[in-house]
Order: sequence, then structure tokens, then C-alpha cells
Amino acid sequence: MISRIEPKAVTVFLVAVVVHLVLISAQIRNPHGQILLRTWGLAVITPLASSVSAVAGSIQGVLNRYVVLFGVQEQNEELQVEIGQLRVENAQLKEVHSMLRRGQELELLAAQYLFRTTTAGIIWKTAPFFSHRLGINAGTRHGVKKNLAIIGIEGIIGRVTATTSVSSEIELITNRGAAVGGMLTSSRLQGVLQGNGSGRLKWSFIPNYETVNVGDVIFTSGSERIYPKGLPIGRVMSSKKGKMVYRKIEVEPFIDFSRVEEVLVVLVP
Repeated sequence: MISRIEPKAVTVFLVAVVVHLVLISAQIRNPHGQILLRTWGLAVITPLASSVSAVAGSIQGVLNRYVVLFGVQEQNEELQVEIGQLRVENAQLKEVHSMLRRGQELELLAAQYLFRTTTAGIIWKTAPFFSHRLGINAGTRHGVKKNLAIIGIEGIIGRVTATTSVSSEIELITNRGAAVGGMLTSSRLQGVLQGNGSGRLKWSFIPNYETVNVGDVIFTSGSERIYPKGLPIGRVMSSKKGKMVYRKIEVEPFIDFSRVEEVLVVLVP
């Protein structure tokens, strides 16, 4: 009966064979005079080393690109901050230029009138749906008092209704209950423009038989003794005969009250 070969004996045998081959390879040289074992080792290690080098190079490339991109991102953020600062500075310069231009226009406007005026800036405005009023940074210390007229570059704005030593409240001509005498310079036709809380005015007490055309410009008549005579108020937007005695006339003021920033206060009633 054939005895079974022990696994340990087989293992020992294989190890001995490998060692023997290694020893023999360490002595055998190839035709170029190089040790065969070293040649085999180089053949085995070279692909592995090449793979490791390629992987390492790829990782290094990724890291380099990440560092470069990170640097670019930082530079981009710095540029964005600088651009934002330049935009703010540009807006401020434009606002200063605009203020200077408006100031010059107000000075030219004041020079055209015989009455004395003072310039004031808007410091607050009420919501249009609540009340058509605004505040200015001029009060009794500056010669401002109740019922003085407030005018702008395009036309009249309103009148002073309350004052402190350094500020005043202005009622716009579009406020409900506000009124100003108006006339057509061509025909000298006169009536009363009344505010109703909207952005337009109603020109009242103009008889149906009178002629008032769309586009006609209405000026102050001075009849209420607040606004100097001859200041522009607005332009006729609609004109039609009424059911009773007077025409129904709607006037749009020249002043855009939502954009008013500086005004002139007429210091002489």
C-alpha cells in the first residue's frame, strides 16, 4: 500500500527547489555578463515601479491643479471684492456729481426769481397711500415759517404746514384738501387746482363753455397768496364737459414727487 506524502514534506521540498534555483541564478550570467537573478528582479520590479510612478505622478498633478485652482479662487474672490468697492465708489461719485448738478440748477432757478429763497434737502417722506407730505432740513432758524411756498426745478411742490427750529413739514399739492390757484397764460383763464390723494390734480370751477385743450400748461395765478404768480404747475391730461356747469379737467403735475431730493423755500409770502 502506497503511503501518503506528508504536506509538510512537499512544502519543504518546494522551498528547497526555489532556494536551489535562486542560488543557481545568482551564479548564472546572461550573454551580456549580467547576473540572471538581478535581470529577473529588474524585469519584475520595472512594471511595478512604473505603475507606482504613474500613480504618484497623477496624484501630484491633481494636487498641483488643486493648489493652482485654490490660488485662482482666492485671487478671484479678491478681485470680486475690489470690483465691488470700485462700484460703490463709482456710485458715490455719480451721486456727488448729481448733487452738484442739482445744486447748480437750483441756484440758476433761484437767480431767475425776484423773491428770496433758500435751499433745503428732503429728510423724510410719507407713504403715498397715507399722506402726501415730506420733511425738509430747514426750519425757523433758517427763516422758514408756516404757509411758505416750496418749489422745485420743474414746478411748485407744496407749502409749509409745520416747523421746528431746524426742520419743516411740507404738504404736497397732490394731498387731499390741498389747493392752488391756476391759470392759462394764453387766455388768462383761472380756476383752482385741488389735490385728491392721487398723483394728479383736479382743475375746478372752469365753465363748460371755456376751451381747455389736452397739453395746455397751467401756471400759478397767485390768487391764494401762497405761491408766487407765474410758476409752472402741470399739464392738462384730460378735458371734457361736465354734467352740470363746470368742465372735468385733470392735470398732471410737472414734479415727480417720488424723486424730489432738494427744494427751494420761498422765504417771502
